[in-house]
Amino acid sequence: NGNQVWMRFWYHTAHGPNSIRREIVVPRWDSIADNYTAPVRSGIDSLIRNGAPKGSGQFMLWNGSPGTGKTFAIRSLMSEWRHSWEGEYITDPDVLFGNRADYLVQVLLNEPENKQRLIILEDTGELIAADAKQQTGQGLSRFLNTVDGMLGQGLNIMLLLTTNEDIVSLHPAVMRPGRCAQRLTFGPLEHDDIKAWSQKHGTDLKSMPSKATLAELYSGKDSYSTRRMGF
Repeated sequence: NGNQVWMRFWYHTAHGPNSIRREIVVPRWDSIADNYTAPVRSGIDSLIRNGAPKGSGQFMLWNGSPGTGKTFAIRSLMSEWRHSWEGEYITDPDVLFGNRADYLVQVLLNEPENKQRLIILEDTGELIAADAKQQTGQGLSRFLNTVDGMLGQGLNIMLLLTTNEDIVSLHPAVMRPGRCAQRLTFGPLEHDDIKAWSQKHGTDLKSMPSKATLAELYSGKDSYSTRRMGF
């Protein structure tokens, strides 16, 4: 039900930017697709079939409350893209778009041979919110220069941002046509999806609410299933 892929993990130290590569276990998409709502399944199916959207921006935004499966969806995407994409995880995104230009430049220009790059930044909603400049200072400007400016020109990259927040409004500069390639909202499963999920996993339907996150659905499963499938 899974594969192993190599991913690079970036971090900034007192001596400058650094990274390590390690092999991680990732699930196949068809083994976890029923954990998601129809719009999310459709969006990820499109990424798997067609690759990253072409000509429509250099970043994707996935938002949704904790427990809705964003991280495992990322891992599954890397499973399906493993032959043509290199996954790179930023452990400190606030530092990446902070005052250390050396960090951002080294990450962007560290291009692997013959692979596209998916740069993953989790929990970064404040970077693109309507009041981003108040929250992050120049972070928004550096982000926009990466996805749609001189710095990002000619680079074979796609940034994937996630946030647990319900972003009511994004900064106008972020919403400009041609910047955001995809936006997916991860929400709780509703009745029909819960019913199908419960039948597949052998959960008592009587205990299921009308809506439930993956975390809530898995709370009744044994620890082995929770670790194996994840949420």
